Amino acid sequence: MPEYFVEPDSLVRKIWGRTDSVLLIFAASAAEFSLNNAVDWLFFTGKIPAKPIARMMSTVEYAWHILFSEEKTALATIKAVRQIHGGVENARKMNIPDAAYRDILNMLIDYSIKSHELIHGAISDAEKAEVFTAFKRFGTEMGIPGIPDTYFRWELERAQTLKSNFSRSTYTVKLQESYRKNLGELRHWILVEIQKMMLDPKLLSMLQLTNKSWLRMPIGVYTLIKNSKVALWLIMQVIPKEFQKNLKQINKY
Repeated sequence: MPEYFVEPDSLVRKIWGRTDSVLLIFAASAAEFSLNNAVDWLFFTGKIPAKPIARMMSTVEYAWHILFSEEKTALATIKAVRQIHGGVENARKMNIPDAAYRDILNMLIDYSIKSHELIHGAISDAEKAEVFTAFKRFGTEMGIPGIPDTYFRWELERAQTLKSNFSRSTYTVKLQESYRKNLGELRHWILVEIQKMMLDPKLLSMLQLTNKSWLRMPIGVYTLIKNSKVALWLIMQVIPKEFQKNLKQINKY
């Protein structure tokens, strides 16, 4: 039997093996990226502001491949990701702050949990700890220092970093404008309405948004048909055509 980076029956796989969950994670992450105090790193190569959706999808796909790969392949992918970031650091002649790496890891943990809860309902602390443990290993293999030892300690750190590591800036405005341009008005509206349901109130305030989303009722209806072919068809309608094939392929549950 092959050894996997994450066990096949893990809740993490069940979350990341659904197109709808991954889209929710993507939507929330797009907002959080724009508010991070280290967002200037995303603008260094120019790829993020030019094609933010493609770059965000690339980040999501890297995470997906790691979570679903055999041990050896996953570790090789993580090494490649670290080398990519190292190349950017060398080009800028400055290291990406450790806190920025932890913020990205925190983002993946937080929105993995919230996406599952939004579609499937509340999960136990033990299940949340399972998600944390999988991504903690991800972060450890990436060489990210200072990751909390337990889910409880992670919760405390996440609450603190939401207060200290995020703010609205000119980069926020530029990224939001780029999202709108790349997605079009309707898809951008859907993106924002999802963010209202996923983001912490502190981040929503920075984006000048409330948690009142027009999609709460439609999402409630969607949960009743979430495992049907109709549900997958509906999801495909809100995804730009260039990303539909890849996102459909990750739908395993």
